[in-house]
Amino acid sequence: VDFERQIVTFVPFEATYNIKKKGDEIIWNQDAVKALRKYMGLTQEKFAIEMGVRRQTVSEWENGVYEPDRSTAKHLALVAKQQLFQV
Repeated sequence: VDFERQIVTFVPFEATYNIKKKGDEIIWNQDAVKALRKYMGLTQEKFAIEMGVRRQTVSEWENGVYEPDRSTAKHLALVAKQQLFQV
């Protein structure tokens, strides 16, 4: 905000996510799931379709209600790797 010139400038918010790893593997907690979804540019609904789960499930992952199970974590890792190689 520049009061002298009476100008308000809006800057897009850029979130940072705390992605944790164990060795080379990503720990698929709420930040990791949300970061992947945002990186893919998808809504929770479209990400849920991509993952084969309900939108509510994605919301619960992102809000830390629970973490993806082992098989879903492997699927998330495959999707993440696929996204990296598309760039």
